[in-house]
Amino acid sequence: MTEKPTYEELVKKIWELEHVENKFKRAEEALQESEGRYRAVVEDMPVLICSFLPGGEIAFVNNAYCEYFGKTFEELVGTNFLSLIPESEQKAVMDNISGLKVESPTQSHEHKVITPNGERRWQSWTNRALFDEQGKAVGYQSIGMDITVRKQAEEALRQERNRAQKLLDIAGVMFVAIDAKGEVTHVNQKGSAVLGYEQKEILGQNWFDNFIPVSIKDQTNEVFNRLMAGEIEPIEYYENPVLTKIGEERIIAWHNTILKDDEGNIIGTLSSGEDITKRKRAEEALRQSKERLHSIVNNAVVGIYQVTHEGKFLLVNLRLAQMFGFKSPEEFLASVKNINQLYVEPKERPSILEKINARGFLDGAEIQFRNRDGQIILTRVSVRVFQDEKRGNIYEGVMADITRYSQ
Repeated sequence: MTEKPTYEELVKKIWELEHVENKFKRAEEALQESEGRYRAVVEDMPVLICSFLPGGEIAFVNNAYCEYFGKTFEELVGTNFLSLIPESEQKAVMDNISGLKVESPTQSHEHKVITPNGERRWQSWTNRALFDEQGKAVGYQSIGMDITVRKQAEEALRQERNRAQKLLDIAGVMFVAIDAKGEVTHVNQKGSAVLGYEQKEILGQNWFDNFIPVSIKDQTNEVFNRLMAGEIEPIEYYENPVLTKIGEERIIAWHNTILKDDEGNIIGTLSSGEDITKRKRAEEALRQSKERLHSIVNNAVVGIYQVTHEGKFLLVNLRLAQMFGFKSPEEFLASVKNINQLYVEPKERPSILEKINARGFLDGAEIQFRNRDGQIILTRVSVRVFQDEKRGNIYEGVMADITRYSQ
């Protein structure tokens, strides 16, 4: 017979079981907290996020996805995402997705979607396939965004190029001749096209009253009158806006010359102009885009960096600098001359570079570094390599501090 445990043994056993139960509770709470943070990040992201099964059945979507299609989470989960895509494009979309393999699990494509009001818009998606141990696809995770504006801009640009090409066969720039009274005596087809009028609607009209924005009309007219009076020399090149028939302002780069009669009297001007509105808008859009990109990179919750093959840092964001104990990217770059300074085992880097160069990328590698104080931090790093004409291979990476998760 088995001896009955003593009272002391029973108390000890109960204490051990309670201790184990408490450990499990703490682990479960930590997992729930981690999942909550992850879900909050996913839900707050402005991009569309969707998880779906191999047949297209939706398993998860974030708030942005729901809002975009005007449906609730419950209405979308369990349905097939193909129902949101025009039938003519469904096969191409599924062919792209089903072509994902273990060795190439990601892919990007663009396709149209149908919004709740029946409008057809464009989206860009990046898909990642998830595989089981046998290499069979068991699901997909996708991130998408609306690119309708870009597509419309591309289409508008294509159409504009076609129109411009036809006019270019006649003249590549607009020509406008103005007499001493400020009236238009000549305009070519390019000029008519830029201003949006027929030639007969322009000829004989006062240039300043009809084709110059009100905000600069008086100033421009005064300069012209002084020019006609011989009080000032003509400016060979300048830029100013013109007013089109629909009230739009177009920025024109002008080259000017004075017209004189046989006796040398000033009788008007002849100007050739190039419409540089798109270039100016593109420059402004590029400036704003750079500012937005800088803001996104610097405010990212993960470390972002660029480093040369030799190990010199070209760029780090604020999060990466803070990860290593620095207050700013500038302080980091001033102190860290080479990435090898940060490796716990600098000899690891050549083998890591060899893997990146062979595949073009490295995804989710765990690497140990030392921060400013010499403490070891464990990071998860994803890197891609691209070629720079001057610097050779440039390695662009995303780094997350996972030290606390490894303890």
